[in-house]
Amino acid sequence: MFECMSEHAGAVKILERIHGILSCDPGQAFFDGAVTTVAELLGVPCVLLGRYEGDARTLQVLSWYRGGLIEHNGTLSIQGTPIERILDEGRPYACDRNAWRLFPQDEALRTWRAECYLGVPLKDRVSGDVLGIVAVYAAEPREFTQTERALLELVGSCLAKELERSRREAIIQQLHRKLRHAQKMEALGALTAGIAHDFNNLLTGILGFTELMLMQLESEHGDRDEIV
Repeated sequence: MFECMSEHAGAVKILERIHGILSCDPGQAFFDGAVTTVAELLGVPCVLLGRYEGDARTLQVLSWYRGGLIEHNGTLSIQGTPIERILDEGRPYACDRNAWRLFPQDEALRTWRAECYLGVPLKDRVSGDVLGIVAVYAAEPREFTQTERALLELVGSCLAKELERSRREAIIQQLHRKLRHAQKMEALGALTAGIAHDFNNLLTGILGFTELMLMQLESEHGDRDEIV
């Protein structure tokens, strides 16, 4: 009975923390709240959230919880890392021990001497494209439970939705910039055409009067070529 009560209390705590994440403002506050919550609930010192830059085969750091501090900037090469495996296969990957030895090219694993690792891909719900990854590192060998994996996948689904939203917003902003540029070019074209038309009218008048003057001078002084 006491064990059931303890499990129930633990589930309530998790749901409360998840609700806290969802209550955060969108954007950076949401990302920071998510990695902090995962670190505290799973008891790990390092949680990484990154956006996948497919063309460059890199991961842009969005929020990186490391020992109680959060970093936002940076780009990670994914070659030879568990991140590369997760992104290529499109499914979670877990390593219970010797993670930093299995992936010697992974600077983060080496720096933390991380024995265990668990990462989850963040996918677009419509296209299925991998948008990014959320991963946890721990210094001690550890086998993550099904509940802990489900927790990370649940938070990951929330993060994927926010990445989708931010990507749509970026696309909309880019389209707005292109539209404003097109409108500016259209206005510039109309202005240029107007100036050319006015100049042509002025030039036509000048040429007309010049011709009349030449005709008048020719009648008075003779040969036009000599006058010119």
